[in-house]
Amino acid sequence: MDLSLKNILSILDIDKAKHFSLGVNGILRFRNRVCVSEDDELKKIVSFEGHKSKFSLSPCMTKMYQDLI
Repeated sequence: MDLSLKNILSILDIDKAKHFSLGVNGILRFRNRVCVSEDDELKKIVSFEGHKSKFSLSPCMTKMYQDLI
């Protein structure tokens, strides 16, 4: 229901939205990152779920891993 995300969805086919894409699952992405509505509660849930995952790493750990490869 976020108006800014709805506006982006309406211009996906033009050059102004070239870094945005709509996945096969219907999730709007910006440079391959998931777009989340301006809803504080939803942002808390997404953040909490992402951080509690066994697969999540801090950005420094990811950089270190990439440097080691």
